[in-house]
Amino acid sequence: MRFLSLLLLITALISCGTKKALIGDNFSVTMDKGSCFGSCPVYSLNINNKGYALYEGERFTDKIGKHGMQLPSQKFESIASAFARADMASFDDNYPSSIADLPSTTIAYVNNTLTKRVTGKEERPQKLKDLQAMLEEVAQMEGWTSLDTTATEDLVAKTKEEDYIKNEIIIKFAPGTFISRWMKQHKDYALYVKKPLTDDKMTWLTHFNSKKIDPDTFLAQIQQDPAVETAEFNKKVEKR
Repeated sequence: MRFLSLLLLITALISCGTKKALIGDNFSVTMDKGSCFGSCPVYSLNINNKGYALYEGERFTDKIGKHGMQLPSQKFESIASAFARADMASFDDNYPSSIADLPSTTIAYVNNTLTKRVTGKEERPQKLKDLQAMLEEVAQMEGWTSLDTTATEDLVAKTKEEDYIKNEIIIKFAPGTFISRWMKQHKDYALYVKKPLTDDKMTWLTHFNSKKIDPDTFLAQIQQDPAVETAEFNKKVEKR
């Protein structure tokens, strides 16, 4: 029995180390799609180490502005595995092309000690094209949430942009949530609780480092978390 327990512990440690190598704390994949002489989609796509994807459409795309989505874990891990297998460090930084009309694509990859940025058009290794196709598939997935708000005159009068405290989020957790464990999942953004706002201690005023993540992106990520019922920025006009 003791041998079996030791074996399970060793297996768990190996698994943890393997996942760390695959998805480091600084893991990031970014794809920037450039313009062409026609109507080629122009957008950027970023996936962070939590599997949260941020899409920003510029033109000739059905998603203009910022959009966010939490990727299914299996999808995220398949992307991380594909980039690990591709050996990004082996590629050139730039693959020149004589075809001016084709859009250029830049893929940037950061993981642990590796930082690599590759730009090119059609004349690139097939592995790079496969990675691009995988990221383009993510860009076309269903389930994106717009992170841009179109303010009406009434909304502007009620709550101005400067009234928001964008490094503080009021979170109401779902029943049964182990809050301290949930908070640890976001330690990369220095998230911590400032004080409870309800007697049942399920609604908290939290604070995070807005220099580590875009506030709107982080709020949208929290709002889509199944452990959270509601989440909103704190406001200066309300006394907490």
